[in-house]
Amino acid sequence: MASESSSSAAAVPETSSVMEEELTLMIKWSNKEYIVRVYGDDTMGELKWRFCEASKVLPKRQKLLYPKVSSKLSDNSLLLSQFLLKASLKMTMIGIIKDEIIVDQVDSPEIIDDFELM
Repeated sequence: MASESSSSAAAVPETSSVMEEELTLMIKWSNKEYIVRVYGDDTMGELKWRFCEASKVLPKRQKLLYPKVSSKLSDNSLLLSQFLLKASLKMTMIGIIKDEIIVDQVDSPEIIDDFELM
């Protein structure tokens, strides 16, 4: 009985150490590499906010790419520990800074009704 309680108590610190393990992620974007430090119990949304602080790309404009798990990287509620990421990981990000979005508002000429020309 005592051995059971000690083994279950030993399992708790292991789980919490995995969750608290710091990960150093290298994210490549726009020909630059950014280092982002996160923990296993952080969510994907928190990772995107940390990358936003470094790159100024808003989380809603980020698409992170990593082999075999890219489809899941868009779910901001998932914990990073669910992805089984390596400590020194390299990801690629596709995105654009809000200020660089070009919306061409061309002055449209007056609309002419073809039927009135006859």
